Amino acid sequence: MPWVGALLLICSILPGFLADPSEVDDRDLEDLVHRCDCDPVRELQLRNTKSAFTSRLPDHQSTTSGGSVDMSDTKQGEGQNRRLLTTDSSPITRMPARRPERLARNRRILQLGVSHLRAGVCGLVVVGATLAPAAALAVPAASPATGAKPIKAKAAASSVRVFPYTGQMSTWTVPSGVTQATFDAYGAQGGGNPVFFLPIIKGGKGGYTSARINVTPGENIYIFVGGEGHNGGTSILTPSPEHSAGGFNGGGNGGFNRHNARVVSGGGGGGGASDIRIGGTGLANRVIVAGGGGGSSEKLYVPCGLSHGGAGGGREGQSGVAAVQGCVGGAGATQASGGNNTDLSAEHGTLGFGGKGRTPNSGAAGGGGGGGYYGGGGGWLGAGGGGGSGFGPSGAKFQADVREGNGQVLVTYN
Repeated sequence: MPWVGALLLICSILPGFLADPSEVDDRDLEDLVHRCDCDPVRELQLRNTKSAFTSRLPDHQSTTSGGSVDMSDTKQGEGQNRRLLTTDSSPITRMPARRPERLARNRRILQLGVSHLRAGVCGLVVVGATLAPAAALAVPAASPATGAKPIKAKAAASSVRVFPYTGQMSTWTVPSGVTQATFDAYGAQGGGNPVFFLPIIKGGKGGYTSARINVTPGENIYIFVGGEGHNGGTSILTPSPEHSAGGFNGGGNGGFNRHNARVVSGGGGGGGASDIRIGGTGLANRVIVAGGGGGSSEKLYVPCGLSHGGAGGGREGQSGVAAVQGCVGGAGATQASGGNNTDLSAEHGTLGFGGKGRTPNSGAAGGGGGGGYYGGGGGWLGAGGGGGSGFGPSGAKFQADVREGNGQVLVTYN
């Protein structure tokens, strides 16, 4: 790399700039030593004494009590300088210097410093050459076109609206600037048959459909969220008026018998579908549908066993369970028709609605079919109803047997 080559070049030419200490002129070192070879205390004393005497004496002569000043030592071209003696006639002189020892010591110090400097620079070259490949890998590549590091644009934050079950239609108005939205629809579960308040015989779970579609700002989108089918079984207390009723948005009613004013029995109601409608509120305006699950049979009917409701679609609904051969569960709906495998047309699923479960003269009632794009068929004696089918545009995602309880719709947009 260019900077590694530069360091190698510096390392090669550095000795030419840093002269070998052995080649330094001894006069240079001697001059350096000469500047520092006097005793600092004696030097200070000399200067103070010289200053004091000079201020009191005329030029070229001076006398003091108990001593003398000799003016004989002069230097040409600079005038006359006084050589001062102390009052006891002892001259003030510089301390003798140990020049040979100092010269050798200073030379050794200089040699050591230059050697360390050379080793340090060359060491940097070695370290730089070692780390250069790793540093090159750590630096992100520049864009060939602009020479700048490419920046990945951040996606705009998404907003999510949740529409729970309310038992009626909901409306979503498309916000300004929004041209696409993703709808996740979950169908509702079918009603079951609790045994001693335990969900022993269950309704089928609702299905799931997801799709992203074009929308228009200010447009009203109509959302129908399916309701869970009501439980069946036998009530010996005050019966619910919704006993065995199908859930909101297409769930079929379970088969039902009123034995007297206080006792009723019946199969579980079918779960309602969840759907999205654009341009109106009719069935023909549906663009996304998740099917509801079928209701269970009235009870553990020995000839048919445990008969659960079929799961909602998904692309297609699943058939109701009839555990024993000879018992007929309601058929699951498809993209083209409702479940219709029983001999009574009232039990057949239709566009948007599940079929009704069979009401027996004796035995156990059947479960209602789940709502959907097409509804599931109602269950025969002692059998569960079929699940409704889903619907969506090209690219939609479908999954059956997903949702428990009431349905739900989520709208995601940005």
